[in-house]
Amino acid sequence: MFHDIFLFLRLRIVFNNIQLYYVMSKSNIYTIGHGAKSLDDLFEELLKFEIRYLIDIRSRPYSKYYPHFNKEALANVFKARVDINYSWWGDVLGGLPPADWNCYDADGKIDYDKLGMNPIFQSGIERIVNADKINCKVAMMCSEADPQMCHRSKLIGRMLENFNIEVLHIVRNKRGEIITKTQKVIFSEIVNEKLDLFSVSSEIHLTSRNSYV
Repeated sequence: MFHDIFLFLRLRIVFNNIQLYYVMSKSNIYTIGHGAKSLDDLFEELLKFEIRYLIDIRSRPYSKYYPHFNKEALANVFKARVDINYSWWGDVLGGLPPADWNCYDADGKIDYDKLGMNPIFQSGIERIVNADKINCKVAMMCSEADPQMCHRSKLIGRMLENFNIEVLHIVRNKRGEIITKTQKVIFSEIVNEKLDLFSVSSEIHLTSRNSYV
């Protein structure tokens, strides 16, 4: 009996590594974080996966330390390119909603379950779903380089699973290689690998790391 359990666990690990980890997929929906990157790094990552539309989902599309990622600066840079289009959707898919959306808990953290139920946010999700349906290669960009720390995996990736869309998160591995991690892998890392990769992720209740009110 123990041998069978051990064998099952080993087979599941192998399956996860092969099917879910660091692989390119047929998915059209990606995410990316700008962090402390240069614009050249950003373009390199986008072009590797043939992204055609960069959707900026930052509620506050400005960076004190990296002003080249300010909304107006990005819009001007992308205006000169013909291979990638830039749009700001932070008003519908941003992770810092207005107070009147009533998405903050008693500690001032953003309750992602409440945010996901907001009709405006859902309309943004619908636009992403429609992009996938017509095979548009889209990358949603936020500020956090690590997708584990961002609502793009804690909320958006989970919601898109309901539409059978496996979001791919663009990251760099320890060798600096540009790779993708699937939503399932990122979510398992968020919960410290305690989540069964085959269970329903919507059972997990998540909030933002920081308080905002």
